Amino acid sequence: MTKISLDISGKVSSEHLKAISAIKKIAEDLLFIINNYEHTDIMDRLFNERVEILESEAFDYKMASIRILGQDMAKICNPVTVAEVKDIFIKETSKTSQFQLVAHMMNTTHEFDDILALLLKLKKGFLEMV
Repeated sequence: MTKISLDISGKVSSEHLKAISAIKKIAEDLLFIINNYEHTDIMDRLFNERVEILESEAFDYKMASIRILGQDMAKICNPVTVAEVKDIFIKETSKTSQFQLVAHMMNTTHEFDDILALLLKLKKGFLEMV
């Protein structure tokens, strides 16, 4: 994550504000994908190819689809990206985390615990493939 620095006058620079805005947009986009992945062709995959994940998630379609999303992400990443994403997941979901990614995803319809649960499921799927 980008660190904010103050210029000599004590003001936050416009480039840092742009970076923060970009990070927030990426986080919001990721949350959108996480929340809507179950509305893709994933149901066919769940029932035809990955029923064991669906069963292990107690037939919670959303959580099963998020787990598969994590697996799909890991499959398409090169080794450097895998290491970076893994590091982000570990840092952003550990008990000692400052939860910056969760904070950037929070809005009026999603609470902290809900977002963290989604990220943990995405992380689980991702780590299953690395």
